[in-house]
Amino acid sequence: MRRKIFFNWARNFYLSLCFALLSMIVTSCESFAFVDDSQGRVEMSIGYVPENKAIGQTGADAQTKAVARDFPDRNAFLMTVTSAGGETVYDGKYGLRPKDFNFNTGTYSVFIRSHTFTTPEFSRPVYADNRTFVVEGGKSTKVALVCKQINCGLRVTFSSAFKTKFSGSVLKISDSKGSANFPFEETRFVYLNPGIISLVMRRLTSPYDETKISDLSLAANEML
Repeated sequence: MRRKIFFNWARNFYLSLCFALLSMIVTSCESFAFVDDSQGRVEMSIGYVPENKAIGQTGADAQTKAVARDFPDRNAFLMTVTSAGGETVYDGKYGLRPKDFNFNTGTYSVFIRSHTFTTPEFSRPVYADNRTFVVEGGKSTKVALVCKQINCGLRVTFSSAFKTKFSGSVLKISDSKGSANFPFEETRFVYLNPGIISLVMRRLTSPYDETKISDLSLAANEML
């Protein structure tokens, strides 16, 4: 009889101990989270500088140079992210980046732009920014991109006397990468690469001779 009582007591004690240990293990698992120290999350945002003003101008004169435009769709921006070693880890549209934008720990550079731009084009302002950021394992890194116009714009008006003098010609506007014709009736801005801008009147018929009008110096984000 005593053996049976002892056996029951031992069995109950063993079962209680097992349940207690199991409860401790479950509680421990619930409160413990595995952290991947080899990667970090990157959160990006895009803002912009809304006004374009003539470089060096202030007060009322500067306000006359301001050019109001709608900022392009952020999701359509082109984004390239490269590692410190030069490896491209993302190259595509900002709006199509992965929902979980995770990177291995290290230093990265990001370049974002609204459009590609090489040679002069009408109605083609380009907004862009570039940043360097560091990704730490198991942490979230916020990268705030603030875009501003990186090309410049020029719009020309012609007097009646000028049109008469250069009848049969067109204004050719050139930057360091190319040129665009600016007809007398054109009212849009032509966008150019910053630097020295050359204005030349070119005859539309043979012998296609050219007459130099002027050279201008325009900086990024400058509108004239």
